[in-house]
Amino acid sequence: MPALLLECLTPFIVVFALIGAVIVSIRKRPDLWPPSFLTWERTAEARVIAVAAQLHTTVRLAQKPADYLGPFHLRLRQARRRFERWAAQPGNGLTLRVLIVAAVVLIAAAFGLLAPEDSLWHRLAAPAIVMTIAVVAVDALFRMRGDLLEKERVIRQMGSRNNHLALDAARTVIERGWHRDGSLAGICFDRADLRDLTMSSARLAGSSFMYAGLRDAELMFANLRSARLGSSDLRSANLSFSDLESAVLGLADLENASLGRCSLRDAHLEGANLRNAFLEHAEMEGVHLEQAIYDSKTRWPLDFIPPADAINWDTLGDTEREWFRQWRWYLGQDLDP
Repeated sequence: MPALLLECLTPFIVVFALIGAVIVSIRKRPDLWPPSFLTWERTAEARVIAVAAQLHTTVRLAQKPADYLGPFHLRLRQARRRFERWAAQPGNGLTLRVLIVAAVVLIAAAFGLLAPEDSLWHRLAAPAIVMTIAVVAVDALFRMRGDLLEKERVIRQMGSRNNHLALDAARTVIERGWHRDGSLAGICFDRADLRDLTMSSARLAGSSFMYAGLRDAELMFANLRSARLGSSDLRSANLSFSDLESAVLGLADLENASLGRCSLRDAHLEGANLRNAFLEHAEMEGVHLEQAIYDSKTRWPLDFIPPADAINWDTLGDTEREWFRQWRWYLGQDLDP
């Protein structure tokens, strides 16, 4: 009996091992495969995407007010959109084919279990089910690994000094919801060029943006607790309702920035440029403003008095202002007159 079982299992083990090897090699070393095979693989994947797009177009054209089915219709539309997004991702065409083959094998194996016990079909059903589940599990593990590597690559690209590359990665992060699941917390984005970034409700606690370019950035409701933003360019940035508790903003340029209703408890703004900054209704308990620069246009919270060691730009003479400009220029910042 064991010899017969081994004889029955051997073809399945070999076939599924070959399938697994093909999947692994395509995912990890596409250069080892002939261009014709890769072209066929991409063509099949493109067909899946085209079928999904055609399905989307057909259903959208068929939608009329009378066709709406309430919550069921909404769930169906959401499921269709999720499938379209999934099918459009690279590599999912191969995974779809593996799932289709696995479904066919499982259906055949289910019928085999119903066959007479002494038949070959019945004896091969159980091994076929086990091998199919194993192949699908291996494919899922490799997909998870690929997703993690893609996530690391996109987040690393977001810290680029090229504004176009950084913003393109940021859009991908927002589309996949990584800015809200804590994936960006504690990441280093030092010297990144993130001008015009729009990323509300981002969880960036403990992240580092030292010397980063964040001019005109929209970071409302962001969690920047204990983040390091020293010497960063935050001119005209919108940080309203953000949590900046214990954040380091020393020497940061916050001219024309909006910090309304944000939390600045125990934040460090030593030497920061706060000219024309909006700080109304912000929590300023324990904030450090030594050598911070402000002017008459800086809008402080109600009943807040700037400390004596902060610098009022309006009271400085021409010589002192020029000295400050040269100092800021040395730090890579500009102080406009």
